[in-house]
Amino acid sequence: MRISGIKSIAAVVFASALLGGCGEAPYELTQSEQNIIIDYSAHVVAKHNTSQKKGLVTVDMEEVAPEETETPSADSAAEIPDDAGGETPSAGTEQPETEAAVTATLNDIFGGDGLSVEYTGASIAENYMESTYYSVEAEAGRNLLVVGINFINTGTEDVEVDNLSLSPSFRITVNGDTSAAAVTTVLTEDFSTYQGTVAAGATQGTVLLFQVPDAVTEVQDLEMTVTMGEANYQIAL
Repeated sequence: MRISGIKSIAAVVFASALLGGCGEAPYELTQSEQNIIIDYSAHVVAKHNTSQKKGLVTVDMEEVAPEETETPSADSAAEIPDDAGGETPSAGTEQPETEAAVTATLNDIFGGDGLSVEYTGASIAENYMESTYYSVEAEAGRNLLVVGINFINTGTEDVEVDNLSLSPSFRITVNGDTSAAAVTTVLTEDFSTYQGTVAAGATQGTVLLFQVPDAVTEVQDLEMTVTMGEANYQIAL
């Protein structure tokens, strides 16, 4: 039985129920309320129809017209609410400038009470081996510039070192014309990320590694730039 036929029967039943036994309906219903009762009655009739497929209503999808959905116009899509996010800086907004480099030493930046930090030299190599289990290899066409730095505890108490929390970055200039940034490693003796305790009177060796073209075979002079936050430091090694 089609749904339109069921609704017709339901409408007759509904009218009979309202008018039967009395000359007029005991109460008045709006058209919307009448439609709701008719739809419900149609569902009940369909439920007890043995030829009806499972479910309250089986609808032929070909008879269902797709609902019209409103497609936002280009103008409305371009509208952005005032509270959609943070402010977008205009083209003329000035960006904060990084401070000019300050001449310093490694000890000025990383040293402290009872702790001295000293540059110990530099060398060129194809790889760097930490102890006997971890090796850093230079990429093809490059060599490693190995810069040695010592932590020296000059006091009578142990000193905790935590360069990792300082998040420093390093750039080296070799022989006045070759520049390179420090290589990020997992070496326990990587100076840029070193964390450890230097015992009283002890020396802890660390290194910074840089990749330079393999045409660089010797070190004549070095200049290092250290950046921490917005602060820049220029170091002559």
